[in-house]
Amino acid sequence: KELFQQIKIPYNSIILIHIKLKGITEKLKLSTIDKESSYLDLTFSIVNTLKKMFKAKGILVPAFSYSFTKKGIFNRLETPSEVGRFCEEVRLKNINKRTFDPVFSVIDYDLILPKDKYTEVQLSAFGENCVWEYLSNEGCFVININLDEIVSTHLHYLEFISKVPYRYNKIFTGLVKNEENNWRKINYNYFVRDKSLDTNWRRRKIEKDMINNNLGFQNFIYKGINIKVFSTEILNSFVGKIMQKNPLYLIQD
Repeated sequence: KELFQQIKIPYNSIILIHIKLKGITEKLKLSTIDKESSYLDLTFSIVNTLKKMFKAKGILVPAFSYSFTKKGIFNRLETPSEVGRFCEEVRLKNINKRTFDPVFSVIDYDLILPKDKYTEVQLSAFGENCVWEYLSNEGCFVININLDEIVSTHLHYLEFISKVPYRYNKIFTGLVKNEENNWRKINYNYFVRDKSLDTNWRRRKIEKDMINNNLGFQNFIYKGINIKVFSTEILNSFVGKIMQKNPLYLIQD
């Protein structure tokens, strides 16, 4: 609980968590029986503490599976998350709460998203009716825990709606499966980067700009653990507006 005491998030907010579990137990000097159980216990201690402290409307956890773009296979209930131990621990205990997106699925811990997010396959990573559009409209607070630099999938959404010139739409054909027995063939639209260009985000610049403009970007360190908190509203109103005039903002020094 002490890890989050400096965080300011309004009650009844949606919270999306990006986290690296490795090292947290040691930094907080938590007692553990074994490494495997410590990951599981720490995972749900974090989820439940955030939910209780901020009376969260809902907790969302990424369960991304980039392998769909190479293997062309996605099973909503069985395909592992590929974005860290925390996300996979949450997925394994909440397989029916995963959205039906072959690349950018999330675990909707409190089932706050529209029901079609679990039943209808999303055919475009950041297109109409995607989760990121929903969070942009409804508002969401993003928490980065134990990460050196800012992490936010919402920035990819802003790249898409800003039609940045260093990315382009590419169709990936593959098979998906929900709870039914039959596999379904789909064409999935993913706004991919142009590999001939340097498309790495200037993350420290982006973070510095939000801090310098007093936008409510929260950034602090507790016992060696980096904590960053920001909202989709901040990203939309500040970063999004800049990108309307300068679509190269995220990748420029």
